[in-house]
Amino acid sequence: FQFTQSGEKQAFLDGVVRLLQRESQCECVGIRVLDEDGCIPYQSYTGFSHDFWESENHLKVSAEDCSCTRLVKGRLHPSDYKILSSSGSICCNALQQLGDGFSPEELALYRGACVREGFQSIAIVPIFQRGVIVGIVHIADATPDKVTPGILQCAEFLAPLLGEVLARDQLERSLHSTQANQMILSSIVSGISHLAYVTNLTTWEVLHLRPDLNVLLGLQGQTSKKCYQLFGYDSPCAKCACLETPTKVTWEEYNPLLKLHLLAERKAVRWPDGQLVDMVFVSDVTKQKEAELKLLASNEALRKNVQELESLSASLEEEIAERQDAQELLEKKNKEIQYIAYHDCLTNLPNRASFYKRLAQELYQQTTGAVIFIDLDDLKMVNDAFGHAYGDALIQAAGNCIASAVGPQAFIARLGGDE
Repeated sequence: FQFTQSGEKQAFLDGVVRLLQRESQCECVGIRVLDEDGCIPYQSYTGFSHDFWESENHLKVSAEDCSCTRLVKGRLHPSDYKILSSSGSICCNALQQLGDGFSPEELALYRGACVREGFQSIAIVPIFQRGVIVGIVHIADATPDKVTPGILQCAEFLAPLLGEVLARDQLERSLHSTQANQMILSSIVSGISHLAYVTNLTTWEVLHLRPDLNVLLGLQGQTSKKCYQLFGYDSPCAKCACLETPTKVTWEEYNPLLKLHLLAERKAVRWPDGQLVDMVFVSDVTKQKEAELKLLASNEALRKNVQELESLSASLEEEIAERQDAQELLEKKNKEIQYIAYHDCLTNLPNRASFYKRLAQELYQQTTGAVIFIDLDDLKMVNDAFGHAYGDALIQAAGNCIASAVGPQAFIARLGGDE
């Protein structure tokens, strides 16, 4: 499948569809391409029923009602990951069995269209263009286990080629849609349709010179010239020296003397009298080249703008990530502050504020229970005799003892000091 000229895109897509159908032996194969309306219609397909094809062509990516749309949008459901290959393709060889585990609502949102069509085996392979999914290859069959690893690998191998073809087609359509490019094509076609001049390749004498070219080159009223003198050269150029019948040569160059961009097609022909002549078709493409250069400059400016936008996007993503980190840190600090506000720093038990808050909740709920107040006697003697570190250790040990004794069914708090 060679894609070398404009207009061959459809033939290429049709060829890929035929190839995949032949190799996979699957009933249905299609290539869907994302359009400007947010739909993914089939650009080429075979085997799908008309009703299925027509309904799927109007399927919006934003609807997220099947695997195709979710894959293109990049928002797969957790259930999709069960049948997602390592290369990012969806493949299922028992679709009906998979669908049986869903409710009717889930089935409608999952891949109801394929299930209703009676498909058992499906494969959905993404087509990327600059890292973005622009379409999919869709393979389906009513028989289970039809999509083999080899078929999936074949489709994944063709997917990048499809991306290149779609990108090139888009670029060509963009170029051909511009007025400047239409002017270039129109001028070239009209220019090479008329014979400009004929030269004897032995003597370099001009045998024929088209009148409008004579005017263009400013040669009105002048006697015959050598062909190379028409363009301001003092001797034959290399272009003439390489001509041999029936060789055809096309060249394009800027002539500084005439300040013109010239496009020429030349062919060596043997005249009946035996002399070798050079038949030349010349066009002035100066305006077209200027338009082309402006278009190239515009494209370069656009490319730089895209790069700047990508750089800005990366900076914004980095800033967003930094803000998210800062937000997470702030939330962590808030949790720490909340913990400190309602917990005793010595025993890590709830503090007085936490106790009264819990007590208020219990009283409001009118549950039965009891409040036990425990005070450690003679703690001051321990502090005086052994130091405050021992007193603190005694408080911690008492808290641990109580917590261990009563278990999780009781709420324990340190009100302060030895209480």
